[in-house]
Amino acid sequence: MSQVQQPQVHIHKHETNSLGTAGLIVSIVGLVFGGILCPIGFLMSLIAVFKKPRGMAIGGLVIGGLGSLIVLFVLLLFGAAIAAAIVGAQASLF
Repeated sequence: MSQVQQPQVHIHKHETNSLGTAGLIVSIVGLVFGGILCPIGFLMSLIAVFKKPRGMAIGGLVIGGLGSLIVLFVLLLFGAAIAAAIVGAQASLF
């Protein structure tokens, strides 16, 4: 009797980092819509960077970080303008 060899099937499990992908998407959406979601995307990507693969998580960190810096700059700029307006209004009263 002859033995029939069974074909060998190799299953390659493709690793994904769902949190990294979500962080990248939230960072991009936040950047497009004024930067409000960028800090959330940055935090999601920061958590996801400790899992493999890291590519999208790093992209989310970069985009989320830049968007967060832009939001911080704009808030500081508006805060300084409001403070200057209040000081100017008080100075004109005297």
